[in-house]
Amino acid sequence: MVENNVHKERYLGALKQNNGKLDEEELGQSIGFSKEYTDKIIDELLSDGRIKSQTAGTCRYKPTEEKSGI
Repeated sequence: MVENNVHKERYLGALKQNNGKLDEEELGQSIGFSKEYTDKIIDELLSDGRIKSQTAGTCRYKPTEEKSGI
Protein backbone atom coordinates (compact mmCIF):
# COMPACT_ATOMS: atom_id res chain seq x y z
CA MET A 1 0.00 0.00 0.00
CA VAL A 2 2.75 2.46 0.94
CA GLU A 3 4.67 1.61 -2.23
CA ASN A 4 1.51 2.15 -4.27
CA ASN A 5 1.06 5.61 -2.72
CA VAL A 6 4.66 6.45 -3.57
CA HIS A 7 4.05 5.36 -7.15
CA LYS A 8 0.88 7.46 -7.37
CA GLU A 9 2.83 10.50 -6.15
CA ARG A 10 5.62 9.72 -8.62
CA TYR A 11 3.17 9.49 -11.54
CA LEU A 12 1.32 12.62 -10.43
CA GLY A 13 4.61 14.55 -10.23
CA ALA A 14 5.59 13.33 -13.69
CA LEU A 15 2.16 14.32 -15.01
CA LYS A 16 2.58 17.84 -13.63
CA GLN A 17 6.00 18.16 -15.28
CA ASN A 18 4.84 16.58 -18.55
CA ASN A 19 2.74 19.53 -19.77
CA GLY A 20 1.02 17.25 -22.29
CA LYS A 21 4.19 16.24 -24.16
CA LEU A 22 3.80 12.47 -23.68
CA ASP A 23 0.59 10.48 -23.60
CA GLU A 24 -0.34 8.77 -20.34
CA GLU A 25 1.15 5.39 -21.33
CA GLU A 26 4.46 6.88 -22.54
CA LEU A 27 4.63 8.90 -19.34
CA GLY A 28 4.20 5.76 -17.24
CA GLN A 29 6.85 3.94 -19.26
CA SER A 30 9.25 6.87 -18.83
CA ILE A 31 9.20 6.27 -15.06
CA GLY A 32 9.42 2.49 -15.35
CA PHE A 33 5.76 1.44 -15.14
CA SER A 34 4.15 -1.16 -17.40
CA LYS A 35 1.02 -0.25 -19.36
CA GLU A 36 -1.10 -2.32 -16.99
CA TYR A 37 0.39 -0.72 -13.88
CA THR A 38 0.05 2.76 -15.39
CA ASP A 39 -3.64 2.06 -16.04
CA LYS A 40 -4.05 0.94 -12.41
CA ILE A 41 -2.36 4.08 -11.08
CA ILE A 42 -4.49 6.29 -13.36
CA ASP A 43 -7.68 4.56 -12.16
CA GLU A 44 -6.69 5.13 -8.53
CA LEU A 45 -5.75 8.78 -9.11
CA LEU A 46 -9.11 9.33 -10.86
CA SER A 47 -10.93 7.68 -7.93
CA ASP A 48 -8.97 9.86 -5.49
CA GLY A 49 -9.97 12.96 -7.46
CA ARG A 50 -6.31 13.89 -8.00
CA ILE A 51 -6.48 13.83 -11.80
CA LYS A 52 -9.23 14.40 -14.35
CA SER A 53 -9.85 13.66 -18.01
CA GLN A 54 -9.14 16.24 -20.66
CA THR A 55 -9.76 16.27 -24.39
CA ALA A 56 -7.03 18.68 -25.49
CA GLY A 57 -3.39 17.69 -25.74
CA THR A 58 -1.50 14.45 -26.14
CA CYS A 59 -2.17 13.18 -22.62
CA ARG A 60 -5.80 12.39 -21.77
CA TYR A 61 -5.38 13.33 -18.09
CA LYS A 62 -4.29 16.33 -16.07
CA PRO A 63 -3.91 17.02 -12.37
CA THR A 64 -6.88 18.58 -10.65
CA GLU A 65 -6.47 22.02 -9.15
CA GLU A 66 -5.13 21.72 -5.62
CA LYS A 67 -7.13 23.58 -3.05
CA SER A 68 -5.16 25.84 -0.75
CA GLY A 69 -5.63 25.54 2.98
CA ILE A 70 -6.22 29.26 3.42
